[in-house]
Amino acid sequence: MSDPSHDIPFKMYLIKRNKPPDFTFLVISVILSFLLSEVRTDTLFKDTLVISKRTLSLSDSPYLVEGDVVVEPEGQLVIESGVTMKFNPGVGITVRGVLTADGDPDSKIVFTSAGDAYKQENRTIRLVDGPTVQQGIIQVLEKGKWRSVCTNSRNWTQSDLTVACRQLGFTGGEWHHWYEHLNDTQQILFQDPGCLGHERSIENCDLRKRSMGSGVCDHHPNLGIRCLPFHNTENRAVKNHWRGIRFESAPFSKRLTAENTLYVSYSKSVLRHVEVLNAGQGKYKNLLNATSAIETWGVPPIMDHIKVENSAYNGINITLPASSVTITNANITGNRGYGLYVNSTRGYVNLEHSSVTDNMADGVKLHVHDHRPESKVVDGVDVHDFCTYSTTYSQTYPFLMVAEQYGDSLVERSCGKKLYTKRGYILTLHFVHLMAEENDGATLEVRDGSDISSRLISTVPIRNFTRPESIVSTGNNIFITFSAKKKIKSEVFLEIT
Repeated sequence: MSDPSHDIPFKMYLIKRNKPPDFTFLVISVILSFLLSEVRTDTLFKDTLVISKRTLSLSDSPYLVEGDVVVEPEGQLVIESGVTMKFNPGVGITVRGVLTADGDPDSKIVFTSAGDAYKQENRTIRLVDGPTVQQGIIQVLEKGKWRSVCTNSRNWTQSDLTVACRQLGFTGGEWHHWYEHLNDTQQILFQDPGCLGHERSIENCDLRKRSMGSGVCDHHPNLGIRCLPFHNTENRAVKNHWRGIRFESAPFSKRLTAENTLYVSYSKSVLRHVEVLNAGQGKYKNLLNATSAIETWGVPPIMDHIKVENSAYNGINITLPASSVTITNANITGNRGYGLYVNSTRGYVNLEHSSVTDNMADGVKLHVHDHRPESKVVDGVDVHDFCTYSTTYSQTYPFLMVAEQYGDSLVERSCGKKLYTKRGYILTLHFVHLMAEENDGATLEVRDGSDISSRLISTVPIRNFTRPESIVSTGNNIFITFSAKKKIKSEVFLEIT
C-alpha cells in the first residue's frame, strides 16, 4: 500500500494545474479574435470574361484583379457604390457590352493600381505640336523657358534620339519632321548632343554645342522627333500602373429629342462618381504599352463627376465617336500625356463644369480629320441623294446627303433643296467630305431662308483637301443649291443637324 501522506500533495498539484484559465487571458483572447475578424483581405476577381449580368457588391470590396477582364457584347458588369477595384500592373477592363459604374457623391467607385504608384516626374524636355504625345517638336527647358531645338538642318544621331526618348519615358527614337518656326517661341541651337546611347537624359551628354541668342536659328526649322508608344522599362513612375478601361463599340441607344426632330445616341454604359487612378500602362508582346486611363471607340460612355489622375499616358482618349462627346463635372489632372484627346470626324465636344489641370501635355487636344463615307449607311444613318431626296416638315435629324456629278456626264447639273424644321429651332450644315477632279468644278450656295430669293449666307467652292466652316441658319429654314460642270467628277457629303 502506498503512503496516504504522499497522495495529498499530488492531488493538490493536479487541482492547481486544471483550474479555469486566468481572466486576463480570456480578455486578450477576445480582443485578438475581434481584431482578426476586422482584418479584410482583397476579394479576388477571377472572371476573365463577363457574358451575363455580374454585380460587384460593396460587402466584398475591395476587389483584386490579376488578369484582363473582357465584358462581352451580351455581358453587363455592374459595380455598386463604394466599391474599390485594384488592378495588377498592365491589366485592365475591355468593355464590348455594358459597364455600369454609378456611384454616389459620398460613396465613389474607385479603379486604381494594386501597388503603390509614383507620380510622373517633371521633365526638362518635351514634344509639342505633333499628332501624339510621343512625336513632335523637341523643346528643352533652358533658363526657365521652353525653347524649340534647331540644328542648322543637321539631324541628331540615333544615340541622341534614343536618349531623348528615354528621358521622355518612351522607347525608340527617330527623326520625324522638320517643322517651320511659325510662332514667337524662343529657339536654341543644339547641333550635336554627342550622346553615346546609355545616358538617362540629354543633360548627361555633351552640352558644349548648345547656344542661344539672336540669329542662332535664323531660317532654320525646328527638329521634330518620334518615339515609340511604349514605356521605357527603366521608368520607375509606371512600374505599378494598370492598363485602364477601354470601350470598344459598346452598345448604345438612340433617342428622339427636341420635340421629335433630333436623334441623339446615348451609351448604355455609365461612369458616374468614379475615380480612375494610376492607369496608363498595358502589355503588348512583353512591352509596356502606352494606354489611356479611359479609352473609347464608338459612342463614349456617360461620364459625369469623374476624376482621372496620374495616368502614365493620356487621361481620356476618345476615337471616332459616333455621337457628340459630353463630359461633365470632371477633374482630369496630373496625367503624363493629354488630359483629353479627341480624334473625330465631327468635333462635337462638350466639356462642362470640368477642370483639366497640370497634365504634362496639352490639357485638351482635338484632332479633326476628313472622312468619306464608304457606304449608304453611316452609324445607322442613311446617306440620301441630295438632288432626289424629298424632305418634309417632320424631318428628323441628323441626316447625311451626298451631292455628286459624274465624270462622264454630258450636261451640267444644278439642283436645289429646302430643309426645314419646327419653329423655334435652327439648322446647322456640316461639310463632311469634299472632292473634285478640278477646283471650282462645282459649288454650293447656302441661303438663310426657304427659297432661291433668300439671303445668301455663303458660296462654297468644291475643292480637294478643304473642309469649310459649318454654316448655321438664323431661322428654321435653309436653302442649298448644288451646281456642277459637265464631265468633271465631284462629290460633297453634307450632314445636317
